[in-house]
Amino acid sequence: MCLIFLLIIMQRMVTSSTAAVRQSLERRLQVLKTQSTRIGSLTEEDLAELDIEDGVEEAIEAMSLDIDTEIEELERIIAVAKQAEFQYPDVKVEKLVDTIDEILSEDRDQKIIVFTEFVATQAYLKKLLENRGFTVTILNGGMNIEERNEALLEFKTKSNIFISTDAGGEGLNLQFSNIIINYDLPWNPMKIEQRCGRADRIGQQRDVHIYNFIITDTVECRVREVLEEKLSVILKEMGVDKYSDVLDSEVAEVDFTEVYMNSIGKPRSVEKNLYPVESEVKQQVANAQKYKDIIREEKDLRSLVGTESDFDVDGALRQMMAYYESWKGHDLRLIDRISINDVEITKHLRTSIIQDHDSQLLSIGIKDFPNEAGYFMLWELSISDEESGKRIIPIFVNENFILRPMAGKRLMDVFLDGNSKLTVKSAPNISEEEYKKLEAMCMDFAYDTFVELKDKQIQTKKESYTKYMYALQLRTEAAEHIGIENIRRSRLAKLEREKAAIEAEYKKGSQVYPDFRMMIMIRLEA
Repeated sequence: MCLIFLLIIMQRMVTSSTAAVRQSLERRLQVLKTQSTRIGSLTEEDLAELDIEDGVEEAIEAMSLDIDTEIEELERIIAVAKQAEFQYPDVKVEKLVDTIDEILSEDRDQKIIVFTEFVATQAYLKKLLENRGFTVTILNGGMNIEERNEALLEFKTKSNIFISTDAGGEGLNLQFSNIIINYDLPWNPMKIEQRCGRADRIGQQRDVHIYNFIITDTVECRVREVLEEKLSVILKEMGVDKYSDVLDSEVAEVDFTEVYMNSIGKPRSVEKNLYPVESEVKQQVANAQKYKDIIREEKDLRSLVGTESDFDVDGALRQMMAYYESWKGHDLRLIDRISINDVEITKHLRTSIIQDHDSQLLSIGIKDFPNEAGYFMLWELSISDEESGKRIIPIFVNENFILRPMAGKRLMDVFLDGNSKLTVKSAPNISEEEYKKLEAMCMDFAYDTFVELKDKQIQTKKESYTKYMYALQLRTEAAEHIGIENIRRSRLAKLEREKAAIEAEYKKGSQVYPDFRMMIMIRLEA
């Protein structure tokens, strides 16, 4: 499976840049020569979770079915790649340069965003464009937050061209640019909409122009043509005008890996390979439409406040007190019943709240923005200390206590936009009753996010546990063949202890306790 994925990535690299495929082939050759291939192979589930940027390294380390033959073939192909790289320019590069020249000839101060799938192509394009006199900034998933911020500042103030991978581009606000060139196209067409959203957001004053590069007469091109045709038909049948209308739904996460993997071997069976994905997309679009009916802007959610959920609050409180007493070194006390109004519990809960109804409120006005009066809040939902187990949720509730589901994110974009003009003054505190009403509405709104976080963590823990147990099984089978009895017994006993520790850790990690606390609340003026 991993070798097929490697083949697909290499084919995609060929259509990206000769430099990218040559460098990856050289790394693959080095891996084979040092025999440092992985002791296993990736499953389809592993491949589905891989970002292309990370997947290259995973695939390069795949086991070889015939090392000697593959080494011989790689050396021959690398020689051809070097010759091609030296003698001929990449067709896409020439088109890219022509496009950039045309854009900058009309406006020398224009900012251009270029997306690629591969870090090697990114480095290749940077060097080539700089040699032709352009100023270039790059961003990829291997850069830390400080490097990312420096790159964004450089692009905004100095350079003309910004080359980013998808992993590097997550969460970017690039509305000061309105030109996007998709030098490499992602497998899922929905991802293109996500790229466009980096520039096409609140604060964008101009039309956003998109250039998509793809080489004709390739399997990738054929799959994409059929994909886009079927997606357009599906969305039209479901009453969806454009991709972006379902961008926030699970449709954007549908995995097309298997379609490409099956199609590369049988290019004529593209439509047949698309049947399972087509069904999944239809289901996800239908779900997205149902969600939109539920969260319409005009819907008054006050009637939903106080509705029951399946979450066992009392059980969670008992566990919290038990763990707290154990941490202090006290004997574990079995608690029959704890109320949310318990003095000790209230003290703990209040210490975890950054801002409550007793805190001073700020009143903020946004110039030339059509918002309602009400309350804007940031809540932190966490189920673990890891960043992947936390979400910051922006929520807006108007002064009539109607929660506007989409307004929170829109207001967050405005506050993060350096061009927004704000007025700030103090505001009177809200009453305890109003605070509790807001808190209850926000908890209800955040429940789906909690379920998503919980399911993701449990799935991750389960996959890790399964891999550990499989590795232990292999090690146990190997230990059982040790000829010296006392060494065999000792090794098996050690493995048994390791297994018990892994099982205990897995059981502990499967228990999820959410923490929901307000980070900030402001009064928003109309």
